[in-house]
Amino acid sequence: MDDSKDIFRYAFYQSIISLDPALILSRHEAHIAEHIYDTLVIYNEEHKSIVPHLAHQWEVDREGINWIFHLRKGVLFHHGRELDAKDVFHTMNRLKNLPERENKQTITDLVKDIIVINKRAVQFVLKEPNHLFLHYLTLLHTAIIPIEVINHSKEAFGKYPIGTGPYKITQNDDTMVVLNNHPVYFKGRTFLDQIEMINLPELYPSDSNIQYHLHFKNKHHEQWETLTRIEEGACYLTFNEKKHSLISCKETRDILINALNTKEMERHYQEIGAVPAHSFIPNRSKILQKKVEYCENSNPVEKIVNIPKQSIHIYATEIRKGANYEKEARWIKKRWEQLGVDVYVHIISHYELAKPSVLQNADVIVTGLALSPNQILALSLCYQSETFFISNILSPDNSNYLKIQLDYLKTNIDFTEQFEILYGIEDWLKNNKIIKFLYHRYHHVDVKLNSRIKGIELTSNGRVGYKELWIK
Repeated sequence: MDDSKDIFRYAFYQSIISLDPALILSRHEAHIAEHIYDTLVIYNEEHKSIVPHLAHQWEVDREGINWIFHLRKGVLFHHGRELDAKDVFHTMNRLKNLPERENKQTITDLVKDIIVINKRAVQFVLKEPNHLFLHYLTLLHTAIIPIEVINHSKEAFGKYPIGTGPYKITQNDDTMVVLNNHPVYFKGRTFLDQIEMINLPELYPSDSNIQYHLHFKNKHHEQWETLTRIEEGACYLTFNEKKHSLISCKETRDILINALNTKEMERHYQEIGAVPAHSFIPNRSKILQKKVEYCENSNPVEKIVNIPKQSIHIYATEIRKGANYEKEARWIKKRWEQLGVDVYVHIISHYELAKPSVLQNADVIVTGLALSPNQILALSLCYQSETFFISNILSPDNSNYLKIQLDYLKTNIDFTEQFEILYGIEDWLKNNKIIKFLYHRYHHVDVKLNSRIKGIELTSNGRVGYKELWIK
């Protein structure tokens, strides 16, 4: 270690495409970006509440249409300029006019007008009442950026972004990504001076200075201990109600779902540290586990073999080459072929499959969702986004029912009742045999025993948070 600096370094295998908050796709990119940027408000995972951040206070009228945010003084971007209300205005307008953005569910879809009241205050006028608006402002893509840097070079910004966060990028190439602390961060200086992410796609280094690994191969090595955290969200499959085929019949979907025995699935995926899912929320899955086990024990596969001889096309989504749900799809294929069904598996990107001309060919979609700590917003977006294949695979009647429930969600200001609405939607999807949850994944890291690095904890996206790390 360099005694003059506290440096945290680790090996990683994944390349970075862009650190522009509006264009980020992977968890790794999002994890880095969360340390570079700040949003107006943030979600407090422990207390399940929205708390001030760049905005120290906000006001909203009774209807939930007019929202005014008051900004902190003295917040500096990494290049030294002070943040003000115009930066909020330009950031949100950029999202509205960004042609590259694939996800259509952006905050600007909700906003009718943005008004700069003065240097420290900005007003959002919504198109309709929406008490989820604060939740939307916690999303990473709403992080406030200096528009003049983007205008100078959009490509350069994706590689060397400028934010207000606790760390700033100082190196980003094929060898490593380096973050240095932002010494005048408005919430206090970080404990670490520097973070080095060394790009080693095939082999981790033996450098003794590297005291932290993702997925260390010899987990039982005496010098290492493993930290784990179950990922919020789930791998799941959905049936395309819009396609007139074998799976159009609810009773047939029920037969297919019953063939996917949870205990067998657990054994099949134990090598990736997965546990059976019955909900998007792991804690809710635990509650539902016993009920599901009882139902499966009373519906043996031997009794559900009378199924018409037709074919089923499974489309498994892919984020990038090699990061897909092919294994899951092929396990399902094997189970369903035992029922006398011809099953074909196709691997395809989320965004390609979301195209109506492509989606119409899919009988079944196998995909996954990793929830942000703000579960209310994450589930709400999941039920609306075309890339999670729920809203766009429903029949007209079911689509209308989902819209009614989501509209009701927007008018409700109580967090407990909001969760009840979202869980109600989840149960309705399961009861109508539209969705089948498969598993929750565990994330883990291996840490050297007696390491000098302290404060290591896994975040909700399975990465180690840098803000509380320190070196003894």
